[in-house]
Amino acid sequence: MWIFPLMLAAVAFAGSPSPEDCLLCHGDAVAAKAFRASPHAARGCVACHPAAAQVPHTRSPRVARSDIPLLCAGCHGDPGRMHPSRALSEPAPVGSYALTVHGQAVAAGRLNAAVCTDCHGSHAILGSSKAGSRVHRNNIPDTCGHCHRAERQADCDAGAVRGCEAGSQARQRQGSGLDAQGF
Repeated sequence: MWIFPLMLAAVAFAGSPSPEDCLLCHGDAVAAKAFRASPHAARGCVACHPAAAQVPHTRSPRVARSDIPLLCAGCHGDPGRMHPSRALSEPAPVGSYALTVHGQAVAAGRLNAAVCTDCHGSHAILGSSKAGSRVHRNNIPDTCGHCHRAERQADCDAGAVRGCEAGSQARQRQGSGLDAQGF
């Protein structure tokens, strides 16, 4: 019974599938509305998930965690590949990531360290100037606190993170005082 939809998918997506094509099957796994608002939506799913080019998929389109920094560097490591209207606040994000404790840990093979998607998200990615971005200055305590709970609580207790005791609404009004690479 399920073979017919797969055969139909193979016929319908003879070329590279569009994001809308992908969302027909993967819309539950991907926050479709947020993905459509992301600058990455224009690049299409296959830009980050090359295995998704073949429908039905012969292998998982999921990107291995160890490959994420290199995958992101494919575009973000080359300013010529970035759209001029989407200038990054960090002129060399790949180079600066490599210098962070997270980048050095991943380079040493410790895959429990943060990779690009841990901080920036995977599908609902927004520029750091957007209030909804995970790396907007007001959201940094929550983003980093996802992995660094003890450090975040210690910073809150010490008053190092403004407004954290009153919750995220206060942080949005006051700012966090930390930047994306504040560790």
